[in-house]
Amino acid sequence: MSRLRTALLIALGAATVIVEIVSWSIPSLAWRIYPSWVYVAIITSVLSWPRSLYVAVGLGFVLDLFAPAPFGIWMLMLALLVVVSQWVKTTWVKQASALAAFAAIGCGMMAATIPIWFWLILSYRSAVLSPVIQLVPWWSWPISWLGLSVLSALLIRIIPSPYERLF
Repeated sequence: MSRLRTALLIALGAATVIVEIVSWSIPSLAWRIYPSWVYVAIITSVLSWPRSLYVAVGLGFVLDLFAPAPFGIWMLMLALLVVVSQWVKTTWVKQASALAAFAAIGCGMMAATIPIWFWLILSYRSAVLSPVIQLVPWWSWPISWLGLSVLSALLIRIIPSPYERLF
Protein backbone atom coordinates (compact mmCIF):
# COMPACT_ATOMS: atom_id res chain seq x y z
CA MET A 1 0.00 0.00 0.00
CA SER A 2 1.39 3.40 -0.91
CA ARG A 3 2.28 5.99 1.68
CA LEU A 4 -0.27 8.47 0.36
CA ARG A 5 -3.06 5.90 0.60
CA THR A 6 -1.98 4.93 4.12
CA ALA A 7 -1.88 8.58 5.19
CA LEU A 8 -5.34 9.14 3.68
CA LEU A 9 -6.78 6.13 5.54
CA ILE A 10 -5.29 7.36 8.83
CA ALA A 11 -6.58 10.91 8.28
CA LEU A 12 -10.07 9.64 7.43
CA GLY A 13 -9.95 7.35 10.47
CA ALA A 14 -9.05 10.28 12.73
CA ALA A 15 -11.84 12.38 11.22
CA THR A 16 -14.24 9.48 11.77
CA VAL A 17 -13.29 9.27 15.44
CA ILE A 18 -13.89 13.00 15.88
CA VAL A 19 -17.25 12.92 14.08
CA GLU A 20 -18.33 9.87 16.09
CA ILE A 21 -17.46 11.51 19.40
CA VAL A 22 -19.21 14.73 18.41
CA SER A 23 -22.32 12.76 17.40
CA TRP A 24 -22.57 11.35 20.94
CA SER A 25 -22.99 14.87 22.33
CA ILE A 26 -25.94 15.72 20.05
CA PRO A 27 -29.08 14.10 21.52
CA SER A 28 -30.89 13.65 18.21
CA LEU A 29 -27.88 11.88 16.65
CA ALA A 30 -26.47 9.99 19.63
CA TRP A 31 -26.54 6.23 19.06
CA ARG A 32 -28.54 6.67 15.84
CA ILE A 33 -25.80 7.41 13.32
CA TYR A 34 -22.47 5.63 13.25
CA PRO A 35 -19.79 7.24 11.07
CA SER A 36 -17.42 4.49 12.15
CA TRP A 37 -19.70 1.87 10.58
CA VAL A 38 -19.63 3.73 7.25
CA TYR A 39 -15.83 4.09 7.43
CA VAL A 40 -15.35 0.40 8.23
CA ALA A 41 -17.78 -0.61 5.47
CA ILE A 42 -15.71 1.35 2.97
CA ILE A 43 -12.45 -0.03 4.38
CA THR A 44 -13.87 -3.55 4.04
CA SER A 45 -14.28 -3.05 0.31
CA VAL A 46 -11.02 -1.15 -0.22
CA LEU A 47 -8.58 -3.27 1.79
CA SER A 48 -7.98 -7.00 1.71
CA TRP A 49 -9.50 -9.35 4.30
CA PRO A 50 -7.07 -9.36 7.21
CA ARG A 51 -6.05 -5.72 6.85
CA SER A 52 -9.64 -4.48 7.01
CA LEU A 53 -10.14 -6.41 10.25
CA TYR A 54 -6.98 -4.89 11.74
CA VAL A 55 -8.11 -1.37 10.82
CA ALA A 56 -11.58 -2.02 12.27
CA VAL A 57 -10.19 -3.31 15.57
CA GLY A 58 -7.75 -0.39 15.76
CA LEU A 59 -10.50 2.13 15.13
CA GLY A 60 -12.67 0.35 17.68
CA PHE A 61 -9.87 0.54 20.24
CA VAL A 62 -9.56 4.31 19.77
CA LEU A 63 -13.33 4.75 20.05
CA ASP A 64 -13.41 2.55 23.15
CA LEU A 65 -11.05 4.97 24.85
CA PHE A 66 -13.69 7.72 24.60
CA ALA A 67 -16.97 5.77 24.55
CA PRO A 68 -19.47 5.75 27.41
CA ALA A 69 -19.91 2.04 26.68
CA PRO A 70 -17.97 -0.74 28.41
CA PHE A 71 -14.48 -1.15 26.99
CA GLY A 72 -14.38 -3.51 24.02
CA ILE A 73 -17.87 -2.87 22.66
CA TRP A 74 -16.64 -0.81 19.70
CA MET A 75 -13.85 -3.24 18.85
CA LEU A 76 -16.36 -6.09 18.88
CA MET A 77 -18.96 -4.16 16.88
CA LEU A 78 -16.56 -3.14 14.14
CA ALA A 79 -14.94 -6.58 13.99
CA LEU A 80 -18.40 -8.17 13.62
CA LEU A 81 -19.21 -5.68 10.87
CA VAL A 82 -16.10 -6.67 8.91
CA VAL A 83 -16.40 -10.42 9.47
CA VAL A 84 -20.10 -10.67 8.62
CA SER A 85 -19.82 -8.32 5.63
CA GLN A 86 -16.88 -10.29 4.22
CA TRP A 87 -18.65 -13.57 4.86
CA VAL A 88 -21.85 -12.45 3.11
CA LYS A 89 -19.87 -10.93 0.26
CA THR A 90 -17.81 -14.08 -0.36
CA THR A 91 -20.50 -16.71 0.20
CA TRP A 92 -23.82 -15.24 -0.91
CA VAL A 93 -23.67 -12.22 -3.16
CA LYS A 94 -20.28 -12.57 -4.94
CA GLN A 95 -20.96 -9.51 -7.09
CA ALA A 96 -19.55 -6.02 -7.27
CA SER A 97 -22.83 -4.15 -7.61
CA ALA A 98 -24.26 -1.53 -5.30
CA LEU A 99 -27.10 -3.88 -4.35
CA ALA A 100 -24.61 -6.59 -3.37
CA ALA A 101 -22.67 -4.07 -1.27
CA PHE A 102 -25.93 -2.94 0.32
CA ALA A 103 -26.86 -6.52 1.24
CA ALA A 104 -23.43 -7.39 2.64
CA ILE A 105 -23.05 -4.16 4.62
CA GLY A 106 -26.66 -4.33 5.85
CA CYS A 107 -26.10 -7.81 7.27
CA GLY A 108 -22.85 -6.63 8.82
CA MET A 109 -24.56 -3.66 10.45
CA MET A 110 -27.27 -5.87 11.88
CA ALA A 111 -24.60 -8.11 13.38
CA ALA A 112 -22.70 -5.09 14.71
CA THR A 113 -25.77 -4.08 16.70
CA ILE A 114 -25.69 -7.26 18.81
CA PRO A 115 -23.06 -5.97 21.31
CA ILE A 116 -25.05 -2.77 21.74
CA TRP A 117 -28.19 -4.74 22.49
CA PHE A 118 -26.35 -6.87 25.05
CA TRP A 119 -25.13 -3.64 26.66
CA LEU A 120 -28.74 -2.39 26.67
CA ILE A 121 -30.01 -5.58 28.33
CA LEU A 122 -27.25 -5.46 30.95
CA SER A 123 -27.80 -1.76 31.64
CA TYR A 124 -31.48 -2.43 32.36
CA ARG A 125 -30.49 -5.07 34.90
CA SER A 126 -27.51 -3.33 36.47
CA ALA A 127 -26.90 0.05 38.04
CA VAL A 128 -23.18 -0.15 37.21
CA LEU A 129 -23.43 0.19 33.42
CA SER A 130 -24.29 3.47 31.76
CA PRO A 131 -27.89 3.52 30.48
CA VAL A 132 -27.20 6.09 27.71
CA ILE A 133 -28.48 3.86 24.95
CA GLN A 134 -31.87 3.36 26.62
CA LEU A 135 -32.96 6.66 25.11
CA VAL A 136 -32.95 5.18 21.58
CA PRO A 137 -36.40 3.91 20.49
CA TRP A 138 -36.62 0.46 18.92
CA TRP A 139 -37.81 1.75 15.54
CA SER A 140 -34.67 3.81 14.97
CA TRP A 141 -32.48 0.70 14.52
CA PRO A 142 -33.94 -0.46 11.17
CA ILE A 143 -33.91 3.12 9.91
CA SER A 144 -30.27 3.41 10.94
CA TRP A 145 -29.37 0.11 9.25
CA LEU A 146 -31.07 1.10 6.01
CA GLY A 147 -29.71 4.63 5.91
CA LEU A 148 -26.14 3.71 6.75
CA SER A 149 -26.19 0.71 4.40
CA VAL A 150 -27.41 2.84 1.51
CA LEU A 151 -24.80 5.52 2.23
CA SER A 152 -22.04 2.91 2.49
CA ALA A 153 -23.11 1.12 -0.68
CA LEU A 154 -23.17 4.36 -2.64
CA LEU A 155 -19.75 5.39 -1.36
CA ILE A 156 -18.34 1.94 -2.10
CA ARG A 157 -19.54 2.15 -5.69
CA ILE A 158 -18.26 5.72 -6.14
CA ILE A 159 -14.79 5.06 -4.72
CA PRO A 160 -12.85 2.90 -7.14
CA SER A 161 -11.41 -0.26 -5.60
CA PRO A 162 -7.97 -1.54 -6.53
CA TYR A 163 -9.59 -4.44 -8.40
CA GLU A 164 -12.20 -2.62 -10.45
CA ARG A 165 -12.86 0.85 -11.75
CA LEU A 166 -16.09 2.82 -11.81
CA PHE A 167 -16.51 2.58 -15.60
